[in-house]
Amino acid sequence: MPDGEIAHLFHASLPLQIIRMRNAHWVLPFLFQSFKFCNTFTRSESDLVEALLQELETRTDTIEDWEEAKIEWDEQNEIRARKYLLHWVQKRLLQDYPDAEGNVHYQLSAHTEKVLQWLQSLEQRQFVGTESRFQSLFQTLKELVEKTQDDAATRLEELCNKKAEIEKEIKRLEYGQRPEVFSKTQVAERLQWFTRQGYELLGDFREVEDNFRLIHRSIVEQHTRADVNKGTIVGQAFAAYDALRQSDQGRSFYAFWDFLISRQGQQEWRELTEQLLHTLETQQIPADTQLLQNIKSLLLRQGRAVYEANDKMAEKLSRIITEKELARQRRLRQELTA
Repeated sequence: MPDGEIAHLFHASLPLQIIRMRNAHWVLPFLFQSFKFCNTFTRSESDLVEALLQELETRTDTIEDWEEAKIEWDEQNEIRARKYLLHWVQKRLLQDYPDAEGNVHYQLSAHTEKVLQWLQSLEQRQFVGTESRFQSLFQTLKELVEKTQDDAATRLEELCNKKAEIEKEIKRLEYGQRPEVFSKTQVAERLQWFTRQGYELLGDFREVEDNFRLIHRSIVEQHTRADVNKGTIVGQAFAAYDALRQSDQGRSFYAFWDFLISRQGQQEWRELTEQLLHTLETQQIPADTQLLQNIKSLLLRQGRAVYEANDKMAEKLSRIITEKELARQRRLRQELTA
């Protein structure tokens, strides 16, 4: 990355601006405790206000905090809490959205997710697994080579080599040899990697949603232009929404979602999780069992939120098209009756 881009990021990056906030020393721990610590991705306004009231009772705000959030010195704590939330939405630490009943909910922004992920990465680890990470890199390298090779003869040779290795292992087991298994250190390394990747994936959904929102916004801007007629709008709307699903972001997300909700994917994940948890308990290997037990449901919840947000955007596109056509028809009637 060129030096100029680093300098630009230092001044323009929202995550860096969040870290440099005057009250980041208590705001970021509060947000971590409110969302990440308890694996809660959304909080209702009343719930978050109550949590913030408890936080404010334990600390003395500075005048700078008040000025930035436009808080008056004689205001009650509940008003101060709501002003803080409004200020954090404006500063893009939080995102607010209404539910079906019109109640306001909050979630961490993609920028705050990045900041919290980075802060967590600074935590001192008991050991840094290198063998497992190298194996992951090596497997990815092999997969890239294998899945980009379109020569049938080469692919056949690779499959035959794999088949030979599998047959060798079958023979060893048939002759009574014990299967090769991971040592406790190797298990611990891979669990550490799995846990970190799981939390990062859950945090990345905010950025995935933001990326989709930017694409949708571009689509909406195209279809609100006054010089575009109905036929063009309809054609562009369907083409644009299809383009959204076919974009790199769309292909990746919907492939993930299709597998996650498939019967095969859910059954395989459940069976693998149960087997792993049983092995960890039997061998007394410490692990983040809460994440292992809940990550699939957490991924489903996060993925569904993105999926439903996309559906709402599609409805918005349809509404814009309809409203624009109705407006066009009204103008035509007015011109005919003038």
